[in-house]
Parts: sequence; structure tokens; C-alpha cells
Amino acid sequence: MGADGRMGEATEYEERISRALARIAQATERRRAVPAPDVPAADPVAPADARLGAEIDRLRRENAAREAERDAARARLADMDEALQSLRAVQATLGRTVAELRAALAGQVAEPALVNRAMQAEIEALTAQRRADVAEVDAVLDALVPLVDGEDSHAPG
Repeated sequence: MGADGRMGEATEYEERISRALARIAQATERRRAVPAPDVPAADPVAPADARLGAEIDRLRRENAAREAERDAARARLADMDEALQSLRAVQATLGRTVAELRAALAGQVAEPALVNRAMQAEIEALTAQRRADVAEVDAVLDALVPLVDGEDSHAPG
């Protein structure tokens, strides 16, 4: 093959490439002329909104649980306060009764009613002390239950 043969071949390739480029240009023009179908574009913010919404819901649930815990703690404190107020009142009564009993014994006057009142005041003081102790133990147990339940969920099983 001579120089003319290679030249003719190169010209043929050049023409084929030119025709191919022309077809590509025509196809591109036709695509530009046809309107794109109405396909809604994906909203890039939607996944972030969904994550934030889920996070807000989780935080609201946690907040509600903490508020319930706070309300329960306030109720326990109110119970303990009531038990302690009762204990203080009974102890004051007991103190007065014991003072009266001492005065009567110092004067060597034995009054069975005074002894009976002193014993009754002592029983009331012990009962009030018991209520205060129960309220305190209940508060401690209520605080321990979530910790024990939390350990159970992590135990191998």
C-alpha cells in the first residue's frame, strides 16, 4: 500500500468520524428539544428531617420519663416529710409527758394516768419513727430498682 492508499484510508476514517460526530450532535440537539419528564427531584433534606424528627421524638420520650421520675421523687419526699413531721410532733409530746412524769415522781406522787400517758406517747413515738423509717427505705428501694433492672438487661442470658 502506497502513500495514496494510506491517504485514502485516512480520509475514509476522517469521514466516518465526521459522520459519527454529526449523528451525536443531532441526537444531542433532539434531547435538548424534548422536555424532561416531570420526575420529582429527590429532596436531599428529607433524610436529615426524618433523623431529626426521630431524635426529637426520642428526646421527648426521655423527657417525659424524667418528669415522671421527678414527680415520683417529689411524692416520696412529701411522704418522708409527712412522716418526719409526725415524728417530731410525737417526740415533742413524749418529751412533755416525760417531763410531767419526772416532776410527779420528784414530788413522790404516783399518778397512774400520767404513767399511762407517758407509755402511750412512747408507743406513738415508736410508731412515727417506724413510719419515717419505712418512708426512707421505700425511697432508697425506689432509687435502686432502676439500677438493678439496668444490670439485669446487661446480664448474660
